[in-house]
Amino acid sequence: MIQTILKLTRVAALGVLCVGITGLSVSAQEVISLQEAVNRTLANNLTIKQALITEQTGAEDYAAAKYNQLPSLNANGQGGYYFGKTQILGAFAYAQSTFNLNANAQAQVTLFQGGQLRNQIIQNKLTLDADKTSTAKIKNDLLLNVVTDYLTILTDQDLVIAAKQQIDLAKITLDRSQKNFDQGNATLADLAQAKSQVSTAELNLTNAQNQVDLAILVLKQYMEMDPSKEISVEKPDISKLTDIKTVYDATEVIKTAFTTNPDIKLAELQQQIYAQAIKVAQGAYYPTLVAFAGL
Repeated sequence: MIQTILKLTRVAALGVLCVGITGLSVSAQEVISLQEAVNRTLANNLTIKQALITEQTGAEDYAAAKYNQLPSLNANGQGGYYFGKTQILGAFAYAQSTFNLNANAQAQVTLFQGGQLRNQIIQNKLTLDADKTSTAKIKNDLLLNVVTDYLTILTDQDLVIAAKQQIDLAKITLDRSQKNFDQGNATLADLAQAKSQVSTAELNLTNAQNQVDLAILVLKQYMEMDPSKEISVEKPDISKLTDIKTVYDATEVIKTAFTTNPDIKLAELQQQIYAQAIKVAQGAYYPTLVAFAGL
């Protein structure tokens, strides 16, 4: 009797432990909404961080181009102190110690350089604007990719559900074919075809599940998340969407794209940068006038 109670106790403890582990694994799975996926991508994606660093470098180049208009000043000095014995009238005696100091300073400012300094400032400013627009373009592209991948996950999950339903139907058909075959109302070919349909449905389920896993992995990469972390996506509540515009004027769409799309703005800035670089290069045709002073 005691041994039976101990066995029941162990079974109950094991069951509680399994339930606890199952609950822990379920609670560890994080649910990601579309807005959260977008926010994490903007905050963590390395491509965006690299674009921001490039933007900061462009800001420093722009500041350096403006500083090149300022005069340059160089100064240096050298001093020495000497003491010791020296030969005086055939004998060594202490000589008077000496101290010397040499110093010089030079200042130089460019008065005219064919407009290169000014044109370089303009070019660097355009480059900075292009870097900012490039950052906006990267963010825009990533947001489109995140939304597309998010919708792909939802679509593939529906395909998984459909594949499971197809397996159930195929198994029902197989069961019916097996009974007909046992009663002699179906041939072996009919039974083999029913089994083939079950195998095909199971293959479709595996492929659909692989597509879901792949799309979730891509979403993790966008968010710079640990690939081993278990996540699931939240289905948006479309019932909350109201006043959705479904009819658009083609002319207005094109006009809006020309004014807001970062790809178009980036291309225009790059064109201006190349034109400004030509002006900088043309400044080398002119002589350079420099004023300097030395002390």
